[in-house]
Amino acid sequence: MEALRLTPAYKDYLWGGQRLKNEYGKITDLPVVAESWELSLNDAGLSSVANTGVTLREWLRYPQGFPILVKLIDAKEDLSVQVHPGDAYAQRVEGGFGKTELWYVVDHDPDAALYIGFNRRVTRSEVEEAVRSHRLRELLRRVSVRRGDVYFIPAGTVHAIGKGNLLAEIQQNSDVTYRLYDYGRRGADGKPRELHVEKALEVMDFDQAPPIVMSGEILRSDDACRETLLNACPYFRVHSVETVRESVFETAGAGCFELLLFLGGAGIVALDGVHGSPISVCKGESVFINSGPGRYRIGGSATFLRVLGRCVAAMDGYKPL
Repeated sequence: MEALRLTPAYKDYLWGGQRLKNEYGKITDLPVVAESWELSLNDAGLSSVANTGVTLREWLRYPQGFPILVKLIDAKEDLSVQVHPGDAYAQRVEGGFGKTELWYVVDHDPDAALYIGFNRRVTRSEVEEAVRSHRLRELLRRVSVRRGDVYFIPAGTVHAIGKGNLLAEIQQNSDVTYRLYDYGRRGADGKPRELHVEKALEVMDFDQAPPIVMSGEILRSDDACRETLLNACPYFRVHSVETVRESVFETAGAGCFELLLFLGGAGIVALDGVHGSPISVCKGESVFINSGPGRYRIGGSATFLRVLGRCVAAMDGYKPL
């Protein structure tokens, strides 16, 4: 078992802003930071072990599949209306994982919103016409947000992140996105950004009821720590944790891993019975725990997401934690 402070990979998509640099301590020469990929073994952006120059993938040398990717997202402007494929389609067409994801609202502007699923049952022809007439968002369910809200977005759900949202996103390890509508924006090359309407229509769920804010199950509440289960699915588990003094946590066991994504306060992460210096952490930092059976301690007053996953031997080999 080991604990590693991570350095994320950064993305400067045209809709990004400055909050991750100014408020969360992200250091990069990019003019804007749309996303920081806190935990990523994906070729499109590899996180690394801090102060080593070694990517996490090189450090771990996992012989098996790595199932998840964890990001912080700063949406200064609206993101495209998009959809992601499920595993079967993604394996057949893209040669990789599908993409089911979860959004945790870290912060938001007063009028910020998310678009999740359709606001009524629709047909393929209705969606096609809405795309042609630039009226697609009229078919989507608009959801006002609050800090701490949690939304589970299964593959096949049409969605969009509205401007003014700062989110943590926990997702399958995939960078496959099918854009349906992008407001006519142009990329850095001056050309309209690519759309993927036909593929999107093949994978979207026209009948899916829009997800609602998920209510958490309290796992622990004492004078040192409050821990809440936000979501459990075959791909990952997500807990929110608030500590006010040193607290002890049991790992998920052999073959599993954890990411601690700190969203507020500061603390010290130390593994029980393992040699090595404790890791001091603050807002915006991430610690990866490559775990076997064991315990670790977090000292201090901090707020963080605890993301748990299991490595898998094949894309269809997921087993719930």
